[in-house]
Amino acid sequence: MCEIGPHLKDVDRLPPCTFLRTNEMGDVADMMLDGTLCEGCGVFMDGEAPDYPRLCSDCAKDRRAAGRVVERNGEFWIDCGDKKPQPVAKVKCPTCGRKVKPVGLSHHQRDVHKKEQK
Repeated sequence: MCEIGPHLKDVDRLPPCTFLRTNEMGDVADMMLDGTLCEGCGVFMDGEAPDYPRLCSDCAKDRRAAGRVVERNGEFWIDCGDKKPQPVAKVKCPTCGRKVKPVGLSHHQRDVHKKEQK
């Protein structure tokens, strides 16, 4: 069993709301994780809790503006994470015209065209 901290030994003498306040932050976090409250601002979300974190429309706009991927799920929003980076533009090999990434151009020329020069 877990022990009660020294500040809560006389629980019977405390006002009824004091013990609830010690667990309040854990309850708020649980409610954000199960979708009862918005995971961004903590506003109450209407409807039944779906057991996953949700966003209100204001927080979804803020996250989208910050560069995150936010998808709509029914009437609420879900944060899906960071946007995927844009693919690197490829360049043409001056010898054969094949498109390769700029970082790999020297390797391509070494591996493919070195044999042709011998």
